[in-house]
Amino acid sequence: MAGEYVYALIRDQVQAWEGLHTIPAGFSTPGPYLFLGSGTSHYLAKVASAKATSIGLLAQAAPTSELLMDPEVWTRHFKTFVFISRSGATSEAVAAAKLLRDRGRSVIAISSHRDSPLPQIANEVFIAEGSEDDTVVMIRSFTTMLLLLQNLVSVTGGLKPHPVQALTKAFADVFQQSKAMTETLTQHPVRRAYVLGGGVRQGIADEGVLKMQEMAGAMALAFNPLEFRHGPWGSITEDDVVFLLGQRRRATYEHALLNDLRQRGPRVIPIAPNAWLDPQFGHHGAVVALPDAVADSDCGPLAVVPLQVWAWRWALVNGENPDAPRNLTRVVVLKNE
Repeated sequence: MAGEYVYALIRDQVQAWEGLHTIPAGFSTPGPYLFLGSGTSHYLAKVASAKATSIGLLAQAAPTSELLMDPEVWTRHFKTFVFISRSGATSEAVAAAKLLRDRGRSVIAISSHRDSPLPQIANEVFIAEGSEDDTVVMIRSFTTMLLLLQNLVSVTGGLKPHPVQALTKAFADVFQQSKAMTETLTQHPVRRAYVLGGGVRQGIADEGVLKMQEMAGAMALAFNPLEFRHGPWGSITEDDVVFLLGQRRRATYEHALLNDLRQRGPRVIPIAPNAWLDPQFGHHGAVVALPDAVADSDCGPLAVVPLQVWAWRWALVNGENPDAPRNLTRVVVLKNE
């Protein structure tokens, strides 16, 4: 069946999370930190940077290509460069890491593969064991490397890592809710999708949109929640769906946005903690409830699951094969390499 392999990756990815039972020490070199990645790995960098900033570390995220093309801009501001690459062989990452090592800078590698070019260049290496997807789109590699990054950042900032068991325990329920949500959405054609997320959810929103574009070949866009009012929602219709990635500290503003959106006609799917979804706020329709036992800053691996499931289902509705997305390759190699 088309998409069978990717579906299994989504359904079973929690097994890779369970492999992270040993929490490594944090980064051995000081910040400011620049988190770098390409494609999905860039979105991992955005979440890691947002979490680092939230706990008082100096950090920023950028596409690896920005450092490669304009190194002087970035090397004057940052001490430690954290490269994220599933394969450890992406051209931009390898070339940029070599450039930094030649200049005596600290390079950290986060990858699914220890025996790949990037870890051989880095001063310090962290591997998300068992996270390789063996497919074009990143599924369990995204969530497993995110879980590793979250805990690395926490420990580096002097905090305790969030227990992996709290996430793995909640996975089955979130996955089942996600399946039910997609059944609701497919009852009416979807013209395009918007995913709204800020802070530690901004990279999650970007990743969800990328999965929809990669697997379903569909029109999907990501925005910061409150930025959505500044123009983008002008074209929404009742044929669109909006996923709102809610966070408890931001609930007052996000609830107001939710109410505004409902008056404009699109289907709105909150993906948020149970406390955010408290009935007193008048939520109705399809929702995906995340566990209150997990802090918003650590719940990213669960928050992206409904978006993965929807991207997979939307692909089948559109006649696409998630196992073999069009125009994509597993590893991007620059033509001038």
